[in-house]
Amino acid sequence: MNRNQIIALAIGILMISSTIGFAFLSVTNQQPGNPDTSGNTDNTPVPPASEIKFKADSQKAKVVDILPLIKIFGATSEYDIQKIDASIYGITGVKKISSVFDTTSASSLTYVAEISLEPGLSPQMLVKEITGRKILSSPDGVSYAVVELPKKIVFQSENSDLNLSKEYEFADSQGQALIGFGSIKGDEILVSVSATFAGSKLVNLISVEEENLTAKQLSGTASLELPIKSLEPNLVFSAKAFFSNNPASEELKSKISQIQDFNSVEIEAASIAPKITLSGETALPEEQVHDLNVFVQSLNPQSASFFNQGGFSASIPFDSDANLADAKARLEAQLKTMGLENVLAEENSGTLYGNVSLQQTGTGTPALQLRQVLDSYSLLEIQILQPAGLELSGIFDANANATYAIDSNSIPAQIKPGHSIGEKLKASILYYTSRGKIIYIAAEEE
Repeated sequence: MNRNQIIALAIGILMISSTIGFAFLSVTNQQPGNPDTSGNTDNTPVPPASEIKFKADSQKAKVVDILPLIKIFGATSEYDIQKIDASIYGITGVKKISSVFDTTSASSLTYVAEISLEPGLSPQMLVKEITGRKILSSPDGVSYAVVELPKKIVFQSENSDLNLSKEYEFADSQGQALIGFGSIKGDEILVSVSATFAGSKLVNLISVEEENLTAKQLSGTASLELPIKSLEPNLVFSAKAFFSNNPASEELKSKISQIQDFNSVEIEAASIAPKITLSGETALPEEQVHDLNVFVQSLNPQSASFFNQGGFSASIPFDSDANLADAKARLEAQLKTMGLENVLAEENSGTLYGNVSLQQTGTGTPALQLRQVLDSYSLLEIQILQPAGLELSGIFDANANATYAIDSNSIPAQIKPGHSIGEKLKASILYYTSRGKIIYIAAEEE
C-alpha cells in the first residue's frame, strides 16, 4: 500500500471510536473572557456560516511527541473480523483494538484498526509480528502524533472553483497529525494540513506527513585509492545475449565447470522472446512499407506491426523454434536491396548473470577461462568481477561537510580479477546516508 492510499484511508474512512479519533483539532477565535464584538445586542439566533475546506501542502513541522496509538491497514481474505482482532491481541504489548472493514474497494477487503500500544511495542515491531502471522497482506499505517506547525499558514480552498485563500495565525501552533511509522520524536517533516473554516472560525484541523526531512536518504559518490582488505573465492559475471545465441543454462554450467579451481556455479538465464525489431530515424514512403511488409510475411512470423510516423519502426515476433539469425540476415539483405541501409534490424536481447564459486581466492586463470567460455557464444558486453572488501574507516561528504564512520573499516566492492590482498586500487564509491549515518555503501574498481 503506497503513501497516497494510506492517507486516503486515514482520512476517508469513517472515524473509529477512540480517544483521539481522526485527530481533529477544534479551535475557536473567541478567547475566554473576550467580549462579543459582533454587534449582536439581542438574542436573535445567528445563522451558522458555511463550512469550507482548505488545504496547505508541504508545510514544515516538527514531531513533538508520538502517541501510543496507531491506525493500521491491510488487505485480508478473512471475513471474520473477530479472528483478526484475536490474532493481533495475541501480540504482547497490544492494549486495545477498534476495528472495521473498509468495503469501498470492489477488488479487496481491507481491515482497518486503531490500536493502542503498551510501552515497549513499536509500530514497526507490531507490523512485523502481524506480517509473520499472515493475517493481513502488506500491513502498513500511520501513528498519531503531536507536531509543531508554522505559527502562520496560508491555506487554499480545496474546491479550485472557489479559488479562495485564507491566512490563519494559530494561538497554539501545536496540533495532532498522522505520521509514518519511521518518524520519531524531534524529526523535521513536511506535512499536508487540511482545515475546515466556518467563516473566520477554524473548526477542524488535521496534518498528514508528506516527507520526513530528517530521515531523508541522501546519496554521495567518491573516487578513492584503497587497499584490498579481503577477497572472496567467487567470480560474478554478466553478458548480453540475443535470442539466437542465448546459451542454455545447463550447457553453460557444464562448460564453466571445466575451469580451474571450479567449485559451483549459479546462472540466472536471460529470458528473451523470439522477436526482431526494425528502426529508422525517418518515416518511409508507404510503398516501401508495403513492399517490406510483403517480404516480412515470407519469413513466416507470428505477426508484424509497423509504425511510420515521425520515424519508422516494426515489431516482428516469431515462433520459439524459428531461426532468428537466418531471418535477421535475410531482412538485412532485403533492406540493402531496397536502399534502406539506415533501417536497423535487431534481435531481441537480454542479460544473463552468473556466480562462480572457486576453491581459492586467486582468480587470474579462472577468470581468463571463464571469459573464453562466454566468448564462445559470441556474447556482448561481457563483464567479469570478483567480490572483495576494501579498507576504509570513514568517508568525507563535502556537501554535508561531515565525515561518516564505517564501523567495519571495510566496504564491499566488485573488482577486476587477479588482485592480491594489500594491493591498492582506484575505486568508485556510491553511498547513501540517513539520520547522519551510512545506510548503504559499495564500490567498484575504476
